[in-house]
Amino acid sequence: MNRTLRIVIALAAMAVAAVAIFGGKLTGFQHEPTAAAANPAVQSGERKILYWYDPMHPQYKSDRPGTAPDCGMELVPKYAEDAASTAAPGTVQISPTTQQMIGVRTIKVERAPLTRTIRTTGHLVPDETKLAHVHVKVNGWVETVYVNFVGQLVKKGQPLFTMYSPDLVATEQEYLIALKGRDYLGKSPYREVSDGAGSVLNATRDRLRL
Repeated sequence: MNRTLRIVIALAAMAVAAVAIFGGKLTGFQHEPTAAAANPAVQSGERKILYWYDPMHPQYKSDRPGTAPDCGMELVPKYAEDAASTAAPGTVQISPTTQQMIGVRTIKVERAPLTRTIRTTGHLVPDETKLAHVHVKVNGWVETVYVNFVGQLVKKGQPLFTMYSPDLVATEQEYLIALKGRDYLGKSPYREVSDGAGSVLNATRDRLRL
């Protein structure tokens, strides 16, 4: 009986000691102030703002939000953690992996002539002021063509084609007849006859020339 009572008392004492030890630690943990609790800004997730600046003109700074007086841009905040960076405000930073994916290349700035090569098509046309049109003045048809494509080079006096015209042949025959008539009638003692033969010859010659 006494032995059992002693064991119960010892167990009770150990339980009280354990509760006191762990309870004290737990109580101290609950009441010990943390860094987040000591800093309300960190606890609420807010970041410290140093000033506001114009993203288009970073040199303009203000101690309160608003708009830039020169361009009307909305001012953006500058946070304390961003101020530790050496980059200027508004600088865009891209990781090396992203630069490789989008193909960013950098070269040294140097002076060079600005040139550009343009390759295109063109259409060549002749000078209209130097074009010459050849027209025939009698009816007929072409027999032989010596210039048979557009753009072929020709020289002055070079034959272009030959043609046959019944009207032209008839005029030639009339001229030959008038030539013989003048030779035959030109020796006539009658002046009217000799002059008439000469007039017919001149008329047929002009017609043949035309």
